[in-house]
Amino acid sequence: MKSPRPKNTFGITKNRILVVEAEEAIRDLLSYRISTMGYNATFACNGKEGLECFQKGAYNLVISDLTMNAMDGLTMARLIKQKSPDTPIILMTGWSREEVLPKLKENAVDFTIFKPARFRVLREAIESFLSEF
Repeated sequence: MKSPRPKNTFGITKNRILVVEAEEAIRDLLSYRISTMGYNATFACNGKEGLECFQKGAYNLVISDLTMNAMDGLTMARLIKQKSPDTPIILMTGWSREEVLPKLKENAVDFTIFKPARFRVLREAIESFLSEF
């Protein structure tokens, strides 16, 4: 995992996370888990909606699924990094490492979680990236 990004607090409410996930059950689970960690999260159901949320708000961290309708998570990550290169992005995927890692060469994603994964992995990544805020 990369070290936390530099502080980027202009216009950002402390600990705002954008979560982009196509599956409602996973969004609900992430909502519960992230709120118990004390973070404020906004949820979107696809990359297009996630990008619109990002452009309207200010977030300390983006967590996204890879495979979604309208716009996939990797495309959304690239567009977010063009606008805000210091915003850390965590990608979650059910794809294999062999399928995903070659697509990550552009460094649009800061950390990748391969499903199934324990929530502890995501929690540690969130805490690592947000420890500077």
